[in-house]
Amino acid sequence: MTKGVFLILMILSFVSPVCADRHSSYYEKQNFYIEECEREDGKLSIEFSIPVHPESVTRENIRINGLPLPKNIQIFFNRRGDRVMFSELPQWQNETICIEISGLTSYLGSPMIPLPAFYLAPDDEFEWED
Repeated sequence: MTKGVFLILMILSFVSPVCADRHSSYYEKQNFYIEECEREDGKLSIEFSIPVHPESVTRENIRINGLPLPKNIQIFFNRRGDRVMFSELPQWQNETICIEISGLTSYLGSPMIPLPAFYLAPDDEFEWED
């Protein structure tokens, strides 16, 4: 074996474990969960760790006070697809509401990490705690 080939094999044996660590941290970042939910100015905004699949966001999957979102509420997505927003109904605006979100998938098909129902007061926010 020549010195050049030996040197390349030594470098590859050092780089390979480093690359494996970098790739495993990449996959850890692919967990799909709610990073933040915020109520502000009569709007509710839900931010996810990675883009949500828009077809998985249905009125049944987002429940307010135990009821699915009404048909007259329009759901919006930001350009990156990691935020869902909608206007609140007038009866919610001065009340604490119970929010339940389930059954969503990421754009790549990962199921959302389950989150129990939580309560948000007007102009309040919920942040995921790692």
